[in-house]
Amino acid sequence: SQMAAMDACNEGRKVKRCWIDVLPELETFDGKKGTRVANRTEGMGTASRLSDETWLLILEQLGHRELGRLACCSKAMYAFSNHHELWKAILMEEFGGNFHFRGSWKDTLLESKGHRPTEASKPVHMGWFRSNLLYQSWICSNVSVDETWIETENVDRRKGLSLREFRQEYEIPNKPVVITDVVTEWPAMGKWTDEFLVQAFGEYKIHAGGFLFDLKDYLRYMEAVSEERVDDQPLYLFDKEFARKAPSLLEDYRVPEYFQEDFFFLPGGGEA
Repeated sequence: SQMAAMDACNEGRKVKRCWIDVLPELETFDGKKGTRVANRTEGMGTASRLSDETWLLILEQLGHRELGRLACCSKAMYAFSNHHELWKAILMEEFGGNFHFRGSWKDTLLESKGHRPTEASKPVHMGWFRSNLLYQSWICSNVSVDETWIETENVDRRKGLSLREFRQEYEIPNKPVVITDVVTEWPAMGKWTDEFLVQAFGEYKIHAGGFLFDLKDYLRYMEAVSEERVDDQPLYLFDKEFARKAPSLLEDYRVPEYFQEDFFFLPGGGEA
């Protein structure tokens, strides 16, 4: 069957089955011509002429209640209305970084609003729906790196590299290198556990994905996302003010001599 073939394909790529039964727009697995067109027409009528990208742009204008109602209309609308990026956007706009991640963006939003997720909020398996756009989001957050991609070592690994050697052999010819004896000497390697960092930042919030988080909440989010693989575009932590918020961390690492020149100060005479 089509689903058995897709499951077999995903198993070989170490990917679990998409929780809302979305498939890519391929006919390889069942050989039935025109199945995508029929599937979209049945669930969307004349609106099936709109592209998936257009539909998501339209749905971005809706709130969580409207998305919930729309999901009850058809298999196609269920698939689109449950796209996790829609629920993520609503949550972040309303709550910023003040949330506790609960395994999915939809459940996180509902709980943040005081609605405990129930059996009714769990995924409903309604059969397959074809969409490259929706499937791409799922596959990007779930596919594992093929081990054959990283078997070949073609980048130099060096230790005890002098500044002159680094510049002559790598910086000037623009050649990559992995310097293996830098971070291993940092106290941070043994000290910076989750618990240590949470204590170091104290009451200060950190910047991640353009929002402010309590570090404890962000770490909980990252752990859940890593385990559940529900976010193909995770919120990236980058806080250039970390030294002001947790000055003790400056004692736990040093900038290697190879990178002492900070060119970010050149354009405007200050930190970029």
